[in-house]
Order: sequence, then structure tokens, then C-alpha cells
Amino acid sequence: MKYKKVSGYVGIRKDLNSGMYEASKKIKGKTFSKTFRTIKEATYWRNTFNPFEKSHVKDNQNNFLSFQDLWSKYEDFHFPKLELSSQGIKRQKIEPFMNELKDMNIYDITPDFLEYLIAKMKKQAKANPKSLRFNFDKNLDEVKAVLNWYQKNYDYKFHNPVLERHYVQGIIRKTIKKEKVLSQEQLINFLRSFEDTLYQDFALVQFFCASRFGEIAGIQLKNIDLQNKSLLIKEVVVEDQSKKFLELKPYPKNGHPRVVAITSEIFEGAILRRLDHLKQGCNYLFHIDGNPLGYRKVQYQYNKALKRCGLFPHFSSTHILRYSMATESRRVMGSLDAAQAITGHHSIKMIEHYAKLPTTLQADTVEKVGEELKRSWLKLDSLKIVTD
Repeated sequence: MKYKKVSGYVGIRKDLNSGMYEASKKIKGKTFSKTFRTIKEATYWRNTFNPFEKSHVKDNQNNFLSFQDLWSKYEDFHFPKLELSSQGIKRQKIEPFMNELKDMNIYDITPDFLEYLIAKMKKQAKANPKSLRFNFDKNLDEVKAVLNWYQKNYDYKFHNPVLERHYVQGIIRKTIKKEKVLSQEQLINFLRSFEDTLYQDFALVQFFCASRFGEIAGIQLKNIDLQNKSLLIKEVVVEDQSKKFLELKPYPKNGHPRVVAITSEIFEGAILRRLDHLKQGCNYLFHIDGNPLGYRKVQYQYNKALKRCGLFPHFSSTHILRYSMATESRRVMGSLDAAQAITGHHSIKMIEHYAKLPTTLQADTVEKVGEELKRSWLKLDSLKIVTD
């Protein structure tokens, strides 16, 4: 019988006659070995086998539940209370692990097996020059969440195998910390760097509303009241994980609509320009041929403008405008309350109190931030846009 060591796999050798794999390991001075048809089975056994652990010798045949079956239960009993977008995010996060875990008995998913699995996936990610992965944190969070849900609902004695060491092991490279708040000059240069007024107006409205992308993309014409100079933030564009339009959700993330005062000339100007581009049968303020704007198109235009004024990649994504408006509001008004009035981060009681009309503080804040922005814009208007 002739054996050959398998490169990259400690304790595993191949029988050149039969093609089988022999795995061996020494535990407490005693050597154990077993033969398998595939290297995957041999590696799994070597990473999980320990006859001295009670959890291993436990007869799990009567407690067999595959991870795939558990996930199906999770979808049936946990997903109904989640938004469609949240369901999609969970499916996306579990997907990298599902192929390896789906047929396994959940009682056989040990910390050692997860260590082996992460090492394998990390190696694959590093070998892929197109991989943008920094770590496996979100994926591990989802595995941990579904197993915690099982423990809470079905077996309180179940021990979750996802440990802190797995998160550390999964680090591929350090995440790049992005800046979140644009200074006033950076903000103006960014807004002046758009080549298409559609996206410039989108950015202006997002800034003054201090809103998330989906809230601005979902603005309906019926919610614009120019006579009373107010805008109702209510409907939200929701996309799936491939960034395709999923639905127009009838309420924002916190479940409570809010009113924004249109008391800035720049803010009002952006809305009026969009109203000049109405399309029959379309209820969206921002649209392309009657269809709502998609996140990827908006993000591309934002990043393009950020590159033109030398702010990319230190700044990216659309959320910078929500942070920036909150910061400008606090700076201009000298009040944290002003920032809270702008972003809508209030208690439910306060939201209900302010649901019908914008507060005086909120209206004053929008007006003063708009005045300062206009003065700075005019001051910089004769200057060349800052570039690299």
C-alpha cells in the first residue's frame, strides 16, 4: 500500500491504490485514524473528531436536524415579522455558508468545524483578485442568529458554536474607515460637481431632508405642498439585494412619516426644477422615464461627483448627506435639538406630536442652513471646482 501526503492538509494522506484519504490525529497521547472517500470528509473528521468530548459521543441520530431544515423553519416562523428588504439581507448573508452547512446536523456544527470552514473560505477569498471582502462578520452574525433562534425556541441546552475567535480568524484585511461628514466647503464643491441636474437636485433634496436614499427616491407628488412650503417624507423605495426595485413601502424605516419645511430657496429650487420634468402617469418627484431612481445609479453619480472634487474614496455612499445636514444643523443653530428635529430621531410621542406640521425649530433650521449654504455657494461660485 502506497501513501502520499496531501499538500496543504495536515494529518491527511492519500492511498494511491484505492484513491481513499486517510486522516489521523493524536488526542491525549492516543492516535486515531479513519479512511474517507473525499478529502472534504477527511478534513471535517480531523477538525471535529474528539471521542473525549461528551458532545461528540452524544447520540444525535434522534436529534437530527439539518441546517437547511432549520433555515426553512427560520424563514417560516421568523421572517413574517421582517420587512422584505430585511429578509433579502438575511438570505444574502447566509448564502456563503449555506452550501457547506445545509446538509449537516446542527449538533455536528462545532467550533472546530467552523474554524476549518472559515480558513477554507478565507483562502478562496484571498485567491480571488476580484474579491472585495474584508471579513466574514456579517455572515457569522447570521449563522449565530439562526442558531440562537433555535436555542431559544427549541432546545435551551443547545450551545451556539459561533465564537469570538471565528470573527478574528475571518479578518482578511482591515476595513477602510470612511468619512461621514462633509465640511461646508466640501459639501458645496460636491454639489457643484454633478454633471446632471437630476442627480444634483436629488442630492440637494436629500441634504435638506437629512433623509435616507429610499425616502427621497420614494417622494410622491401628492406629498409636496408648495403653498404651505412643506414636504411629507412617507413612502420609501425598497430594492432587493441585486438593487432591483422591490416595492414602494408606505412608511419609512421607523414607521412614522415626518414633515420637512421647504424654507430654503436652494431646497425649493431643486423641487421646482423636478416639477418641470413631470411625466404623465408618474407620481414620483425623481424618475427616469417614469421609473423611480435606483440606488446604484444614484451612488454612481454621487461617487462620480466626489471624484471630480477630490473627495473620493475618503467619502462615498449617499448617507453622507444625512450626516452632513445633521452636523450643519447643530453647528448653525448651536443645538442638538435642531439636529434631532431635522433627522426625525425623536421618541414616538414627539413624532406623533409633530406629524402634521413641521416644527418652528425644524423650519428655522432648514432656512438658516439654506442661507449659509447659499452665501458660501455664491462666494465659491467664481472659483474653480477643487480637484485632485
